Amino acid sequence: MASSLPFSATIRPTFKHYNRPQASQIKAQSCRDEGTSNNNVDANLGVLRERIEQIKMKKKLERCYECKLYGWSYGSRYKYKVKREMEISQLFEVVS
Repeated sequence: MASSLPFSATIRPTFKHYNRPQASQIKAQSCRDEGTSNNNVDANLGVLRERIEQIKMKKKLERCYECKLYGWSYGSRYKYKVKREMEISQLFEVVS
């Protein structure tokens, strides 16, 4: 004969050893702290901008060095001048 436990006797975990996760602490900022936190953010942005400029300059100098290393350090307008001179010379050849 099979017997079953009554509903009230079902196995439940004991809450004696159950540890609830601790709530994270939230720090409220007062109006006085607002100015200093803004100053910190502005200072950090200033440092970040300066670092970005340094990296841009470093990359620009590296590109320039590579150009000189391979012998093709021409100005950005060089190809336009050559193209324009070639078109003018072709025009004179057609006219003559």
